[in-house]
Amino acid sequence: MKKKLLILLFFFLQVSFSQENIIIIDYTHHIHMKELPSATIVDARLTFNDTVSNYEMDFVGNLNFEEEKAGKEGGSVYAIKAKKNPHIFKNFIEKKISSIERVSMKPFYVKDTMNIFDWKIDTSKREILGYKCQKAKTHFRGREYIAYFTLEIPYPTGPWKFYGLPGVILSVESTDKVFKMNANQIVIKKTNETISNPFDEIVLKPITWESYIKEYEKKYYELKNYRGENGTTRSLPKKKIETIILETAPYIKD
Repeated sequence: MKKKLLILLFFFLQVSFSQENIIIIDYTHHIHMKELPSATIVDARLTFNDTVSNYEMDFVGNLNFEEEKAGKEGGSVYAIKAKKNPHIFKNFIEKKISSIERVSMKPFYVKDTMNIFDWKIDTSKREILGYKCQKAKTHFRGREYIAYFTLEIPYPTGPWKFYGLPGVILSVESTDKVFKMNANQIVIKKTNETISNPFDEIVLKPITWESYIKEYEKKYYELKNYRGENGTTRSLPKKKIETIILETAPYIKD
């Protein structure tokens, strides 16, 4: 009997030590581009462990999504509802951030470096969902951001592309109020489950962020000179969430 109990205890310990923490944080993901009269607000989920994280934005399940909105300057602004939810996948070992970025409607599989954030940690503190958080600031691709991270969950990840603080980011917002994400639920569990890479089966060849910028610049310049019937024009924005077209871009001749 004792031998059986020892075997069971050994088995239990082996299973316990083979399990790892997986943390799941739900966020409210909020985008309000200035050219649109109202915000797009969707649920998002960050799932991560010691080696990877995946941020999924639920645009497919967003019942409030509007395909057509009135523009501030008159006319209409169209948006196409996603057939698949967008993901931001981070590999902490490779130090890469994977995402699908688009030029017009053409998708590109971009693997960006993680060394893109220069954080300044502040002494200000606040509590979020019962966790003590500390303030940090950064400038990232055309916008200033204020974030709150917690050392109580010491993983260097966060929502969307944000990364590089000594604890997970529970709140982050651009100072121009265009882009913000706030955690509303945290679940920590021990499990044998792994976090799959949503891009593992993608057929697109990965490119760098710099290569993506070049593709975007070419299309921007092409459309800038476009004149259709009756003088119609087409264009791409210089700035989305991230600034794509810099004033010094080689293809741009404003």
